[in-house]
Amino acid sequence: MLGRLFLRLTACALLSCGGSSSSSASSCGAVAACGGDLVGTWTASTACVTNGTQTVTMAGCSIVATVTPQITGTITFTSTGTYTASLTSTATTTVTVPASCLGVDAGAALGSTTLSCAELQTEFGGSATVESASCSNGAAGGCTCILTPTMPSVAMTAGTYTTRGTVATTVDATGTSSTSYCVSGSYLHILSSSDAGTGMMGMNPSTDLVFVN
Repeated sequence: MLGRLFLRLTACALLSCGGSSSSSASSCGAVAACGGDLVGTWTASTACVTNGTQTVTMAGCSIVATVTPQITGTITFTSTGTYTASLTSTATTTVTVPASCLGVDAGAALGSTTLSCAELQTEFGGSATVESASCSNGAAGGCTCILTPTMPSVAMTAGTYTTRGTVATTVDATGTSSTSYCVSGSYLHILSSSDAGTGMMGMNPSTDLVFVN
């Protein structure tokens, strides 16, 4: 059972499932699409994911993963309809494993056993998609693990852009992409959501990338 849970949680780390919100209009996860003037150089500030807390449940065992995304770099939009972007993004995943999920069936010869947090760290660290894993003792005999993905996502692109209402459309060497956005004072929010009615495993996650001018 744990092997399958590990695989699904590794996928969660890569797909940036997680949760975050804020009550401030200039903060991550608190602004709706509103359009506005994109012209200027925008520096990445924060990033967050909402409506995406991942819970994996098998045989009555539930593990919760929360992702904290990070983004660095800049985007420049010109008044003549061109843009350049140099961005790096990654995400740290915090996985909460209750004691009830640490039991392992080792087979007829060895019977059942219970993983320690150190052994769980080795299990997570053995994934090709995880660069580092750190597990420590959690509440009620469980473990709390922090996972860092193997490779950050790097985007260095240039092309043209247009805006219509609350949607910005960019065209570069890889094709055409459209996303909702909002310019609020000195903040730019680039917003996206799951294309499906419900996202992975019944969720409908959305992201907010916040930039400052």
